[in-house]
Amino acid sequence: MAGAGPQQHADRILSVVRGLENRPAATIGADPRIASSWQRCLVTYKLDPGRGGPPRTLTRSELKDFVGPMDELIHLAMPEIETLYRTVRGAGYCVNLADSNAVMVASRIPPSDEALFRQWKLYTGSMFAENVEGTNGIGTCLAEGRPVSVHRGDHFRRHWMTMSCKVAPIFDHDGALAGALNITSCSTAFDRPSDDLALAVTVEAARRIQERIFRARFSSAFILSLHGGEADGGFLAIDADRRIVGACRTARLGLGLTGAAIATGTALDDVLTMERGFDLMPAPPAPVRARRPDGRDLGLARVSPPATAPAGSARAKAPGRPAADVRSDMLMRLAGADPGLVKAVRRLTALADEDLPVLLSGETGTGKDLFARTLHDSGSRAGRRFVAFNCAALPESLIDSELFGYEPGAFTGARRDGARGLIAQADGGTLFLDEIGDMPLALQTRLLRVLENREVLPLGAGRPLKVDIRLVSATHQDLAQLVHAGRFRADLYYRLRGLQVTLPPLRARADKAALIAALIAAEAPGLRASPSAEAALMAYGWPGNIRQLRHVLRLAAATAEAGLITPDDLDLPTLPPEPCAPSLAAAERAAIDEALRCHAGSVPEAAGALGISRATLYRKLRRHRGRA
Repeated sequence: MAGAGPQQHADRILSVVRGLENRPAATIGADPRIASSWQRCLVTYKLDPGRGGPPRTLTRSELKDFVGPMDELIHLAMPEIETLYRTVRGAGYCVNLADSNAVMVASRIPPSDEALFRQWKLYTGSMFAENVEGTNGIGTCLAEGRPVSVHRGDHFRRHWMTMSCKVAPIFDHDGALAGALNITSCSTAFDRPSDDLALAVTVEAARRIQERIFRARFSSAFILSLHGGEADGGFLAIDADRRIVGACRTARLGLGLTGAAIATGTALDDVLTMERGFDLMPAPPAPVRARRPDGRDLGLARVSPPATAPAGSARAKAPGRPAADVRSDMLMRLAGADPGLVKAVRRLTALADEDLPVLLSGETGTGKDLFARTLHDSGSRAGRRFVAFNCAALPESLIDSELFGYEPGAFTGARRDGARGLIAQADGGTLFLDEIGDMPLALQTRLLRVLENREVLPLGAGRPLKVDIRLVSATHQDLAQLVHAGRFRADLYYRLRGLQVTLPPLRARADKAALIAALIAAEAPGLRASPSAEAALMAYGWPGNIRQLRHVLRLAAATAEAGLITPDDLDLPTLPPEPCAPSLAAAERAAIDEALRCHAGSVPEAAGALGISRATLYRKLRRHRGRA
């Protein structure tokens, strides 16, 4: 039907949809899923199959708002996108990653077909929601939440009838729909059997992306993978107490797990049992047979240790101390060629097995969390738990229960079986307290007691629990100044800084050029930066440091054309100016208030009237609120 005229195509759609009213979908002469989508397009969305023109494509500034929330997913997906692209590009396919709104946020297009795909606007920023574009690969896949092949005349709009699309949904670590992976070809040489093979390849690539998402989210947990049975391909995340802390969509459906069951820490043994039993540490070397409690076969189960203990490492082979050269190499990779960092790493390496507290200081985005995790991985506690907590993320009342735990009935709304605090969970391992400068004074006192007495008292408990932890803290603030201002306990400050390491900002690193080159290779695989783009990256001040650089490169990878990153692909916002004089600040605030009033509080419309981006307007609003 690819060669059908506009009226012929519209008549066929109308005939099929009318047929659905009187006959089973399987008897109407069209793929039942395509027919159902056509019905949605005509009846629910009121779309016209004869409408011409390309899809809506976002501007570069609009695209940032869609790419930003997808930043981590794009990063995790890019290696699989590259592998899929190398597999299918010879057949003329492009590869696209779309978010849950059907907006393409990353694309790989064969250079020989780039002009054609760009003519059709099949690239990053194009929008393909089914309720706008009608039946199409990305939009219909997301509407139904399952893989789909939309082959030429299957498209609702005749405009897309030369395209053949194979798409698989991508679900996040909690089983929510996160996006879709698409391959599209304009070739007329493909028939449906070859379509089936291409779809299978795409589904497998999406499955690997989902696995990456799940393992990244639960990097500090044991991962149990199931092979065969009702939950084939499913993953469970398990803590050291053998409680389920996460489950992918396949595992949730196959095992009947609800979000509530996971949130309350359902015991693994209540969900499945192992034929021979197993211990988490060390993880079983071979798969074991898994069954439901009622005896139903679940196939084989394999357990892998937390990502902080990668298979094949010295730690994975024995839950003890890595060899000295392995330990040194793990930390030295983070230091790069910066002399100050190299010196600090040498000190850390020498003290890696000591229980001396470590305080990491540095601007936001310098990699303090990565340093903390690597320090844990390189010491004698490597086979134990690494528990991280951000002290700025919760109010004081919740920090107390999260860190110290509580007994059953300790307060209104408490879980009936109580909760182990993070300090107790880190027993034998490492506790990483990020943004320690934001810890409330009252809780600083309780933390000091833990460090001095090596015991923790949960809320409502009659006696303390003995704990053995190594503490690593991090802050972007000057703790000495906070002590002087009376906002941080001096005794806790000196207890925390057994060894203090300051991580330099990116702009001050001696190995800045080499670090930028390494991150381009990691965040934008298969792409290279033009000389002018390299110069722009070197000249920029990087207020957000390495974290900001990674984000900029991920966005550049999504928008670059012909395998080349140019300055136009780099989102390098102008650094904020010095604070406005009071009179200028008042005038700016008045202009913002007036724009918001005129546009009924709509930030996008007010930003357009002021000639600035939404992000800039939000920053200005936050700054003015801080002055209020």
